[in-house]
Amino acid sequence: MRIVYRFTSSGRTTETTIISKVPTKVLIRNVFLWRDVIKFSGFDGATAWHSSNFGDAMPVDGEMREALVGEAAHYNLAQLFPGRAVVTLSRLGDSIVDGKPYYVIRELPQGGAPTTVLIDEATFEDGGIRLSASRVWLCTHQKVFSGATLCDHFNVLVNGRVVSTVDLVTFDTDVAVDDIQFSPPGMPADTSVSWLLDRYAKALGPRTSPYAMKGNAVLTDLSGGRLSASWNLTVAPRDRFVYTMTRSDGGTYVAGYNGRVGFSRGFNGELLQGTAYHRISGLVYNRCELSPEICDVTVTRLPNLRLRGVTYFNIGVKAWRDPVISYEMLLDPQTFLPYAYKILDDVLYVSDYLPLPNGTLYASHWQYDTEGLDMAVQVQSVTMPSTLDDKTFDAPPRKP
Repeated sequence: MRIVYRFTSSGRTTETTIISKVPTKVLIRNVFLWRDVIKFSGFDGATAWHSSNFGDAMPVDGEMREALVGEAAHYNLAQLFPGRAVVTLSRLGDSIVDGKPYYVIRELPQGGAPTTVLIDEATFEDGGIRLSASRVWLCTHQKVFSGATLCDHFNVLVNGRVVSTVDLVTFDTDVAVDDIQFSPPGMPADTSVSWLLDRYAKALGPRTSPYAMKGNAVLTDLSGGRLSASWNLTVAPRDRFVYTMTRSDGGTYVAGYNGRVGFSRGFNGELLQGTAYHRISGLVYNRCELSPEICDVTVTRLPNLRLRGVTYFNIGVKAWRDPVISYEMLLDPQTFLPYAYKILDDVLYVSDYLPLPNGTLYASHWQYDTEGLDMAVQVQSVTMPSTLDDKTFDAPPRKP
């Protein structure tokens, strides 16, 4: 079976092709049309793996493996044909989504992650998939494909609000697929992360925390508009920070994380609190990939990524107690310095490094992919405060 979905969010499109073969094989190909990135995932009935842009494939374990085992069972319809995989079905409490009642069925394959599906109580047709308590794929239109009535349009709801859409482009059951397509295309000899982190740490130079920096910046947007700005950054273990930028037009931006809650106050004065992005930023500023025990994070080697014609080493960092708190870091294969960071849906590129007085390199030129912003940074001073008041990292009061 071959299915092609098209995901659209904030004007950006990702195309996903899912190929399944009974009893428990699956291949998933994600093409991020706006990032020049292709990711592959597969399960051949024994090994779960990931690969990217023809880079090295790597075996995956834990949550990643469970997710692929679950998708293999779901897309091979093991919930309807028990001989294909061991799947436990259970009915959960009925749910009202967008004002409409649905039966809720949980599919739990042996060794895999569960899939929770919605069934329209009036028609008994596919109503969508509940990914979490707050996130739902809700079917809003159906169409006949190869003699089967399937949902061809989903609204993705988060807390009841539409944040993206999913369209079913192709559904084909008459597909000849060789078993080798589901197997990893070749595992590298060394998939460990320790040697990579060691080279990265040596390339970057000495690091200390807490530290405080200040400097200047030049901001350039997509239209070519330029503004100068001054900024201050204070960082303390394990994930605390406060960052202030004041533009030449008088606008001020402040963001931080105090170890419990994050905040940002935009140039328009609006205060936003409690987002995952703030804590992730604190982990990045503290270089938690080099201090996983202090920061309570795990550091893993992810499949290499090929961007703009170059294959980069990929390192994933994830909080122990909250997998949403995570980021990826791409290391240049020649210098072993970070080339890009992926934080949630944002991609931040680094194109230049300059040395601080102690020899540590700092990123002096940033490109923010999501906002279309280019920022050239210059550090004026660096200090290592011996003590910091906890209130340093709290949200500032609103100006009258």
